[in-house]
Amino acid sequence: MGPLLWHFSDMPGELSIELSWEELRKVIVACGFVFEAEQWQRCAYTCNSASMYSMSYNCIFFVARWPGADVGK
Repeated sequence: MGPLLWHFSDMPGELSIELSWEELRKVIVACGFVFEAEQWQRCAYTCNSASMYSMSYNCIFFVARWPGADVGK
């Protein structure tokens, strides 16, 4: 399943929280994580090589580190 195809926004009685990247980034920072990398990438989702149909998304790739974690100790 691809991005935004799994949510419940159109299902009666189901809760759906759809945060923008800016909103989600603020939540991640507020939880104490530190961003080490962040970049937008164009990602293919599906295509049909026999036609001109293709679908792709602008996705965020990021690395966030919990500063209190001492990995390997």
